[in-house]
Amino acid sequence: MNIGTWLRGARLADGTPADVHIEAGRITDVVRDPPATTTGDLDGYVLLPSFVEPHAHLDKALTAARVPNPAGDLRGAIEAMAAAAGSFSTADIAARADAALRVMLAHGTTAVRTHVDVGTSTGMRAVAALADVRERWAGTVDVQVVALVGRPWTGRAAPTCARRCARGRTSPAAARTWTRIRTARSASAWTSPVPRGRRSTCTPTRRSTRPC
Repeated sequence: MNIGTWLRGARLADGTPADVHIEAGRITDVVRDPPATTTGDLDGYVLLPSFVEPHAHLDKALTAARVPNPAGDLRGAIEAMAAAAGSFSTADIAARADAALRVMLAHGTTAVRTHVDVGTSTGMRAVAALADVRERWAGTVDVQVVALVGRPWTGRAAPTCARRCARGRTSPAAARTWTRIRTARSASAWTSPVPRGRRSTCTPTRRSTRPC
C-alpha cells in the first residue's frame, strides 16, 4: 500500500508491536509484528479502540468554578446545581458542552451518552442546546441525549399536564407521556425520578435503538 500515511512503532493492548496505515483520515490497516527494521512515529504509544463515555452531564460541564459546592458531597452538588441552573442560557450550555467534547475527543472518546436536565429551572433549554451540539458533532463524536426529568410533577411550577393530573383530570402516566412527547424530538431517551425502593427505568424513543 503506497498511498496514505504509515504511523509506525505503536503497541497494541497485549503488547504486540503494530504499524498503522491512515488514508483520507481513516485507519485502513493495522499490521501486527512489523519488521524489526521499522522505525516509528508512535514509539512508546499504545494503540486502542476509541473510548465510550456512557454517563456524562454535558449541560453541567465545566461549571466547577461557577457553581461551588462547599459541602463537597453529592447532595451539596445537586443543591448547588439546582440553584444555579436557571442562570444557564442555551448558548452557554452549548458552548460548555462543545468545549467538553473537544477535551473528550482529544483523549480518544468518540461516543458520549449525556443526561440533560429538564425541569422548572431549566425548562427545555438544556435539551435544545444538546440537540444542536449533537448535530454539530455528528460524524466525529456520537452524542446520545437523555432527558433527565426532575420534580415537581404537581403544583404551580409543574408542567401543565402534571397540574391537570393533580386536579384529577388525567393520570400520572399521562403526565409522564406528556413529558416524553415534549422531549422526544430532541432527546434520544428519557428518564425520570423514581420513588425510593423502586428500580430506575429508561425508555428509548424512536430516535434511539440502543438499549438503556
